[in-house]
Amino acid sequence: MARHVHFPEAIPIMLELWNEANIYEDEVSQDTENSLLSVLGNEEFWAGNPEYPAALEVAIPDDLRVVSDGPISDWLRVEKWVNLLVSLTAQPEFRELVKNDLVKNCNSFLSNDDWRVRQFSVKLLASLGFSKEWQLPENILEGLKDMAVSDLDADVQSEAINALSNLLEAHAEKYHDSIVPTINQHLESGIEDTERKVRLAWGKLASSQINDVDFPRVQKLINATVKERDDCVRTEAVGTLQKILKTKLRARMATELGKTLDSSLRNPELAERAISIYTTLTARESTPEGRHNSTERHHLWVEIIILLGRYSEFQTLNKLIEQTIKEDWSAVGFPSLDILFKTVNLKLPESLNSIIPKALEFSLDLEKNATTEARTQATELFGHLIGCMPNGEKFQENYDSLLAKENRFHDIISPSIPLLLKIGLTDGDSQHEDLRKDVKKILFTNLGSFAEEIKLNRDILAEIPHLITIISLTLGGKEAVLELVDKLIITDKTAASIARALTPILRNTSSSWVARTASIDLLSRLHAKHSRTWPRLIEPAIHEIIAVALDDKDPIRKTAVRLLASLATPPTDGSGDSHVLQVNANMGFREEIMRHGKQFIALLKDEHLRSSVVELLSILSTDIEMRRKISMSILTSAMSTELKSFVFVGQVELLARLISDGRFLHEPIDIVMLLVASALVTRPILRNTPYRLEILTALWCRYKLKDVPTAAFEHRDLIDWFAFGLFGRHTTVNEVETWSKGCREWLGKVGSS
Repeated sequence: MARHVHFPEAIPIMLELWNEANIYEDEVSQDTENSLLSVLGNEEFWAGNPEYPAALEVAIPDDLRVVSDGPISDWLRVEKWVNLLVSLTAQPEFRELVKNDLVKNCNSFLSNDDWRVRQFSVKLLASLGFSKEWQLPENILEGLKDMAVSDLDADVQSEAINALSNLLEAHAEKYHDSIVPTINQHLESGIEDTERKVRLAWGKLASSQINDVDFPRVQKLINATVKERDDCVRTEAVGTLQKILKTKLRARMATELGKTLDSSLRNPELAERAISIYTTLTARESTPEGRHNSTERHHLWVEIIILLGRYSEFQTLNKLIEQTIKEDWSAVGFPSLDILFKTVNLKLPESLNSIIPKALEFSLDLEKNATTEARTQATELFGHLIGCMPNGEKFQENYDSLLAKENRFHDIISPSIPLLLKIGLTDGDSQHEDLRKDVKKILFTNLGSFAEEIKLNRDILAEIPHLITIISLTLGGKEAVLELVDKLIITDKTAASIARALTPILRNTSSSWVARTASIDLLSRLHAKHSRTWPRLIEPAIHEIIAVALDDKDPIRKTAVRLLASLATPPTDGSGDSHVLQVNANMGFREEIMRHGKQFIALLKDEHLRSSVVELLSILSTDIEMRRKISMSILTSAMSTELKSFVFVGQVELLARLISDGRFLHEPIDIVMLLVASALVTRPILRNTPYRLEILTALWCRYKLKDVPTAAFEHRDLIDWFAFGLFGRHTTVNEVETWSKGCREWLGKVGSS
């Protein structure tokens, strides 16, 4: 009880402390102010203690007049006082103390030339209106409404609008008839005001009286929401729209939203905001079990709406948006896309299953007028339709649920595969490069994670043979194609089908050399991946590959020769039926190639092809008949008088390779060739070639021939041989001299030390 007796005497001291407290918002000042405010507003002191309000009555009047009387230089301190007085008006006894003074000075407060006086006055006068027992006089309400509509200062105007909003929220029954007509009359201009604060306040005011606002006014709110550039103002406006959707106006609201969002999605300047609004209005608010899947389905449906919005030929988007907004998904969670497709029971010109592929095609086609944003959106939608979420980490789980089990959306995405591949395989500007990265993430990273064939992989690879003939395939695009074949898992049957489709490209010389080279490389990759389980995979293409290799006008013949060498290479040791099939297939390939043995031997004169042809002939020489043909060709060349011809050089390189590979065995022709090789290295014509040293080394290492004639050798020959062993076939004179000079210097230093 003692504190009740002595507390009133402390009030002037407390107010003095308040007045002297630091006006800046540091932590100590805030703690002091909060403590004083807590004590001054304590109901325990107000209840049944007349001395407490009496003490305030003595202390407060002078402080009330600080709002408007005399010159005011310290506005931060004045604002502190106003906030204190507003807080204290929560107590009925205090309101009674200041009410008469405020009401009496109302006109002078609200009409003051200084905007800060008007703003502080609005706060104080509005705080009186929260009393249950007392109602603001009409003249004060009129003053607040006038300031809300027409005050020249945005801070004062927004303060007045917020005051009206708070009064309606607290005591709608008392202030409804006075304030709502003002909302109806000025909402349209208010939400389009040039000042952000004013627009934000009008949006909040409209939100407080949704059920009372005429629907045409709400349509203005919808339009203004889409056009609003400020995020905070738009968020407030969207919140208002969400409240409308929870009222009896939902169906009518959905119709108007459908029209507005339809036109906005097709407007590049408004599309992003329209997307944000549609996403928010159709999102689920609660978070029960299953929210994750519901969120993904909702996200996917929003992307479909966006895609259709960018597709100018789709004219009934407004009906689609209207239907999805009209249904309250927040109660049950966004349904699966199957259910959603069935739910959207509209009289569309054609089914969504037909419309969406056309929209994807329109947006992905690089030759049409679709924007980069549209292509990006379509790419993302494609990825999400197959279950590839933005982070790409949950791909397989989602793919299984969306495609693999029910195969529901395959018809939707399958027509888009060629266009998606075209983006991924062609070059473009920096924006296009970003698209290529997105496509590669979908096709390479995610689809490549499956350990067995999926239908989508099959469709993608089946499209490549046709695609590489109609696009300007670059070397980078070719590498991307080969990477796809390496990463995507397909069955032997699918691989064989692709190989058959690649074969005609080889014979079509009008196709670009990059496309034809890619075809041969693809055949090579397919053979490498499937030769164990389907050895005859590319057997139908063998004649075309040989024809390309032997065509002296074909720029890709070297690639063809390399593939033939791969096909002719015998399988490694193994057993079982699979190995038998591999051996039989290899024998078939070799027989077909060896039918053209003389023609391949003749290619040794082509310096560009020589190394590849030498490799092929060395592999084929394991057959005795083929080795005999090759040996006779070398002997004929060795006896020729034109020893410097390209034919002779090619034959010598082939001889060196045959000896190095140990192809000569115990047949009479093999013994003859070894003797010829021993004699050939002594001929002066080979003195300055690396082949002599290679042949000598191979004879020693492979056949241990120590009695090679050496009478013709000079000391220089030993240096050449040593240089060959040290530097390889293509050593230069400069390299040898530099090395020799360094050795002499080093040896000299060692000898003198």
